[in-house]
Amino acid sequence: MGNEKTAYRALREKMSDAVIGQENYVEKLCATFVSSNQQSLARSAGSRKAYPANTMLVAGETGSGKTYAVKQLAKLTDRELIEIDMSFITGSGYKGDSLMDTIERKVRGMNPNDVRDAIFFFDEFDKCILCKDELARSKTASVVPEFLKLLEDGMIDVQGESGDLYKVSVQNAIFICAGAFAGIEEIIEKRLLKGKKQIGFNAEKSEEQIDETQGLITLVDYQDFAEYGVDWQFLGRMERVCALNRLCEADFARIIVDSKDSDYNKHKQLFLDAYGIDVKMLKSAQKLIARDCVEKGIGARGAKGIVTKIFDDCLVMSQDDPGIGLFLLFAKDGEIQIKPLHCERNPIYEEKMNPFLRPKGDAQYIHGQSNPSIIRETRGWYGN
Repeated sequence: MGNEKTAYRALREKMSDAVIGQENYVEKLCATFVSSNQQSLARSAGSRKAYPANTMLVAGETGSGKTYAVKQLAKLTDRELIEIDMSFITGSGYKGDSLMDTIERKVRGMNPNDVRDAIFFFDEFDKCILCKDELARSKTASVVPEFLKLLEDGMIDVQGESGDLYKVSVQNAIFICAGAFAGIEEIIEKRLLKGKKQIGFNAEKSEEQIDETQGLITLVDYQDFAEYGVDWQFLGRMERVCALNRLCEADFARIIVDSKDSDYNKHKQLFLDAYGIDVKMLKSAQKLIARDCVEKGIGARGAKGIVTKIFDDCLVMSQDDPGIGLFLLFAKDGEIQIKPLHCERNPIYEEKMNPFLRPKGDAQYIHGQSNPSIIRETRGWYGN
C-alpha cells in the first residue's frame, strides 16, 4: 500500500508540473493509472480475479487540456497512447468506420504487451452520442454495444500479416472517453434548480459551493450524462466521470510560461541551443496572450499559435541582424511587441544568470552580464 501511495503522489506531482489548472482531472487520471498498474502486477503474478474497468468519461471545453493531459500521462508512465477520433465512428453495420475496425487498424502490428497496457483515448466522444429520439429510431447505429463488448471481453481481434485473426488482451488498458458535451451545463443547471425546489436548504447550500469561474460543468455527474443522451449501460461501465475546469486568465498565463512542456519554453530553448539568442517574455505580454485565450475562446491551442508566430518573427529578425543577442517580448497598445537588443550571442545556454530586478517585477538580464544602458533603454516602453 505504501508503494502505491508513493507512486500516486509522484505521478500526480509530475503531472501537475505540466498540466496547469486541472487538479481534479489530474487526480482522476493518476488514480486510474495506479488502478491499472496494480491490476497488471496482480495478473502478472497469476491472479484470475475480476477487477474494475479502468475507464473514465470526461467533459471539457475545447482547449481546456483534455488531450494534453492524457498525452502527459502516457509520456510519464511510458505507455502506448492510442487516439481515436469518435466523430468519424458509426455503429456496426452502418456506412462509415465501426469502432472495432478502427481499433483493430490502430493496434495492428503493435506489440501485444504494449496493447494490453495501453491508454485508449476516444476524443470527440460526444459526437457519436445519439439523442433519445434517434436512439429510439435506430438502436443499432449506436457505438455503445461495441464498446460494452470490448470492455466485457477484454480482447481485440487483430489481423496478422498472413490474414489470420489473433486475439490481443486489453484487460489492463485504460479507456478514456472525452468530449466537449456542448449544452450539458444547461442540464446541470436544471438539475440544481429542481433540487433547490425539492430539498430547500440542502440544495441552496450546494448552489453556494458553485465556483462561477470554473463553470457549472465541474458539477457534472452520471445523471447529467444520461440526460444528455449517454446510454445508462455505458455509464454503468465508467468507473470515473469528471469535467475540466474552465481556465481563467491566470491559468493561461501560467500555462504559457510556467508549464515545463509549454511551447514558449520549447521555442526559447531552441533559440538558445541553435542561435545562442535568449528570449524573455515580460508579464505584460504574458497577460495579453492569456486574455486573448479567454476572450476569444481560443484556449491553449490558440496560445500555441500566437507563441509560434512570435518566434517566427524573432527568427526572421535574427537572420537579418546577426548582432541580436536577446529578444524582449512585451505588450503595448493591445499588441505583442518584439524588442531586439544587441549583445554577444551565447552558443551555450547557462542555467544560472544574474537577473536585474526592476520595478513591476520584470527581470532583465543579458547572458549574466550587467548592462545598465539596456536596462535604461527598456524602461517604460512596455505596459502592464
